[in-house]
Amino acid sequence: MALAGLLVRDATLDDAMACASIYSPYVTGTPVTFEVDPPGPGAVAERIAAALASHAWVVACDGGRVVGYAYAVPYRSRAAYRWSCEVSVYAEMGRRRTGVGRALYQALFERLEARGYRMVVAGMTLPNEASMGLHRAMGFEPIGTFRRIGWKLGAWHDVAYAQRPIGLEGGGPVDIAGPIDIAGPIDIGGTSRPLSFPIPTPFPVAVEDPQADDVRQLVSQHLSFCRQASPPEECHALEAGDLVDPAVTFFGCRMGGKLVAVGALKAISAEHAEVKSMHTERFSRRTGAGSAVLAHIIFVARRRGFQRLSLETGSMEAFAPARALYKKAGFVPCGPFAGYPDSPNSTYMTMVLASGRSQAEVTEG
Repeated sequence: MALAGLLVRDATLDDAMACASIYSPYVTGTPVTFEVDPPGPGAVAERIAAALASHAWVVACDGGRVVGYAYAVPYRSRAAYRWSCEVSVYAEMGRRRTGVGRALYQALFERLEARGYRMVVAGMTLPNEASMGLHRAMGFEPIGTFRRIGWKLGAWHDVAYAQRPIGLEGGGPVDIAGPIDIAGPIDIGGTSRPLSFPIPTPFPVAVEDPQADDVRQLVSQHLSFCRQASPPEECHALEAGDLVDPAVTFFGCRMGGKLVAVGALKAISAEHAEVKSMHTERFSRRTGAGSAVLAHIIFVARRRGFQRLSLETGSMEAFAPARALYKKAGFVPCGPFAGYPDSPNSTYMTMVLASGRSQAEVTEG
């Protein structure tokens, strides 16, 4: 089938139903995927949003109709793997071996390279000559085969893996472009509206007990950092005992059971909340763990009906990474709030959570 008129673009959440429809027959009638229950449009929408946040998801359209898609997910969760990702491509059953897969992969790899990824990995259930041929044509090299690794449709199946580099070879890796505002508004069908579900990421975030030993240890590190970088009278970090206040919800991110990042949501009023106690342990910085905690806090604040989310951080150089993180998440400068002093040592930032209101309206109102 000719590729004339085929358009490959970034996915939106409105594509979830079409992608779910394409994927369903692979789930129910083939061993190509090891899922056994087809995900509905809602579940696929979550996957699209997660991929757009950290990697990429593209769709191929013919005459305005989605006929295939490709996406990338983290290969492994440990930090040293973060420049590698696992890719998948699906086309309508009647569109296989027509060039749709190649067009999707080309667009996907361009986006992944732009974000800083350097290696892609793909798995293929055997036998699948169409998929093997596509991956050979796209420059993948075989890695190996897992024998009898999955049971589906009454049989054991082998899975072959292949990989190919993207971007520059040799030398060290580059910084991965950080997540987009995964808890804030995402373009859905040409309009911007907030997500109504949490975004799955490689960094699970959950409510933590502020009195737990490892929590207290990481909070202590946060306090020590703030006290070293700020004048004593202008250190506004919460003490461990303050985190048990009913107005505070404390969150943590654990990897392999280890607490690697924390943050808190503090209610100021029925409409206004504050981000507090953001801290990532030293060896987990620049992995996305801190971004995941912040994204979760934003999501929870929105779900609880707050119209505005604000924060105070230091204006000194030591706090520059924190300010960059907040700016990337969508926070903008504002004036002091909730009794904070107007001090050159503090930077105040805020974010609109209320639908239909501007930053200026919420900041001023």
